[in-house]
Amino acid sequence: MMLIASCGSTQTPVITVPVITTPVQSSPSEEPQVSTVPVSASGQQLAIYYGLDVKWLNMRYGYEDTIIYERGSKDELFTVHVRLLRAGDGAWKAGYCDDTGEIVIPLQFDQAYSFIDGLAAVSQNGKSLIIDTTGNIVFDGSEYDFVHPLSGKFLSVYKDRKSSVVDLQGTGILPVQAESIGLLENGLFIAFDGEFVQPRLARLYDKQGNLITKNDYETIYSVEHEDDPMAAERGGMWGFLDRTGREITAFDFLAHDFRLFSEGLAAVAQDGKWGYIDQEGTLVIPCSYDYAYSFENGYALVELEGKYGYIDKDGKVLIPCIYDYAESFIDGIAVTAKHMGEEKVYSAIDHQGNVIFESADFEIMHTYTSPFFAARVPGVYGANGNHLYALLDAQGNRLTEFAYGGITGYQDGLFITYDDDSIIRKMGVINRYGSEIVPAIFDVLEIIDDKSCIVSIISGDYLTQNHYAGVLLLPADAATRRP
Repeated sequence: MMLIASCGSTQTPVITVPVITTPVQSSPSEEPQVSTVPVSASGQQLAIYYGLDVKWLNMRYGYEDTIIYERGSKDELFTVHVRLLRAGDGAWKAGYCDDTGEIVIPLQFDQAYSFIDGLAAVSQNGKSLIIDTTGNIVFDGSEYDFVHPLSGKFLSVYKDRKSSVVDLQGTGILPVQAESIGLLENGLFIAFDGEFVQPRLARLYDKQGNLITKNDYETIYSVEHEDDPMAAERGGMWGFLDRTGREITAFDFLAHDFRLFSEGLAAVAQDGKWGYIDQEGTLVIPCSYDYAYSFENGYALVELEGKYGYIDKDGKVLIPCIYDYAESFIDGIAVTAKHMGEEKVYSAIDHQGNVIFESADFEIMHTYTSPFFAARVPGVYGANGNHLYALLDAQGNRLTEFAYGGITGYQDGLFITYDDDSIIRKMGVINRYGSEIVPAIFDVLEIIDDKSCIVSIISGDYLTQNHYAGVLLLPADAATRRP
């Protein structure tokens, strides 16, 4: 599990925050005076100072430490691990909360894991169990060492260093046991042996438990789309399989001579040049480029003689290889750059290569999850040696100052920001118009939606950390407020 937010001790940790300058009344003949007031405050006090409405789980429920973990998917519950004050021995208990911070499945488990398709693995009194989103036990895995859901229908059960797959009634699905078993995106089971005894062996099974691979493979990669072939390694060389287990290419690729399938095509290299194969393994775009990237939204970035351009899925050159730097298209816009004399000019272009905006003053990059861009000034760094970023809109208008150590995580009109003033960078929130909604005071922050975030404050050193976690309720105009 990945730590997303945490919260901490009953003692008030002290940290240093920026000073507050307060005007002092003076006579008309005197110069105005400014009183500099140093302030030391805990993270929770800072939240109060900035007027933030945080529902701290510790304060509401009396926990000494609270850690909130990332959800399995957007609509799932959050996993909560707490250390109780009354335990006295550092014991932790686990349960689940919703996105308002309410504990909806009591803290009764010794361990709990993220939900997957409405099911979660928990342990209680030495028993491995599967529960649903109401906390009801839907599978008792007491006879196994560990049980976890692969989907809403299938469970991986583990005993004596061997895994197998059962349904919710405990009926076996696969006719074999393996050291580990997973469920690929295309609905096939992958079984691995060789974790403890080499050589490593990978096989594929369908949902009826039928073995579909005809050969033994060392590795098989998953795919995003059900019909896309999978890359597999056999005898140290690579090739591709379709979902029936049929090998659609020869196994003569080195590990660095192919990319995974995307949008029905995969980039491959032959004799040092790159092209694309289709789902039957047929070379449909000749190997004529020095490097080729995966297709995204119908376009692929290609490199030739140190320059970059774009092609479509028919291999037609849409924009010649004229750029010194280029990124893939996102929402119909790509970031490119050209050297013009001693300057490097960054441009945002459309599918026809038309320049939407450009700049020689700062570098431009996609934020990747939104039609917005981040910009940074070359050679300008913050207090801790990191680049400082500003937010740009799709027309290149700068919406913020160059004030952030990072801008990322766009969701529901909001971005996560990082400061550059602390050794461990703090996190905050700005919106799509550049308005600061939450100052960067939290150690960890995850946007739930435009109404709330999971937040964390961590105090103490590595050995004596205390954690405070809670739900930050955002103002009603969080996503729409303009500067």
